[in-house]
Amino acid sequence: MNTPMDPTSPSLRPTGQHSQIPPWAKWVALFMLFLGVVLEVFALSINTVLFKAINSCSSLLDPTVWSFLTWLGDTSLLWPMLLPLMKKHPKALLCAVASVPVGGCLSWLLKWAFHSPRPAGVLDLSEFTIIGPTLTQHACPSGHTITAFAACVAVILGVNWGKSIWAKIGPLCLVVAAALIGLSRIMVGAHWPWDVLAGAGVGSLSAMVGWYAIERYPKLLHQVNLQRSIVLIFWVMALTHLMTPLQDIAYVLATSMSIVLATWGAIAYLWSSSRAVTPDL
Repeated sequence: MNTPMDPTSPSLRPTGQHSQIPPWAKWVALFMLFLGVVLEVFALSINTVLFKAINSCSSLLDPTVWSFLTWLGDTSLLWPMLLPLMKKHPKALLCAVASVPVGGCLSWLLKWAFHSPRPAGVLDLSEFTIIGPTLTQHACPSGHTITAFAACVAVILGVNWGKSIWAKIGPLCLVVAAALIGLSRIMVGAHWPWDVLAGAGVGSLSAMVGWYAIERYPKLLHQVNLQRSIVLIFWVMALTHLMTPLQDIAYVLATSMSIVLATWGAIAYLWSSSRAVTPDL
């Protein structure tokens, strides 16, 4: 007969090898943030030329693809998609959650400080392609890119990759996915390139801070009630989109993916919490 395990028992203490933050990674994230902010202020002409060049390539793929990628950067859709990690890799999900206050504060601070207009607030709408709603204000940084890179770095740092081939290709795939979400914000006409660059820096840094917080307070990994609360909140977060009017096929696809992954993660976690399953902390 299987019985629930005491989360504070030695068998649930951290085991395995998780990724560590290389010193260069912190400097790269800081550099992206610094460069994005500086160029946002002092290189508007370059920003415009680069934006038009990149945005003009949006026709290479169906608009639904770019719209789908940009929806994946929505916090209320992407965060629930991480729920399947709670069963075996709770550190990754808790790291992502811990990154929210830092990323949110930095995003608000930068948007408040610059009040920079988006492309649609500066350029004639006939000069570039817009996919989805027309946004004009609060450009820097890109919130979708912050979410994407925060999730990416949190998963890279929090998952016990082991020595399998996934230890090499897994992180690379995550970075590419986050970069594509950031790129989609330019393709849909919502952000300047420097907004995306700054967003990547903010998201990466916030996830690193979240990782340090979990390392500093490892008891959080054993708080079963905290984990259950996160599972419930994220699952409900995904379900709320069922009450939102349908917008396009890309939104339907992204919402469906979020709900399926969130439901799968919630069921897997609740099932494992009632049995003797040891997470890879």
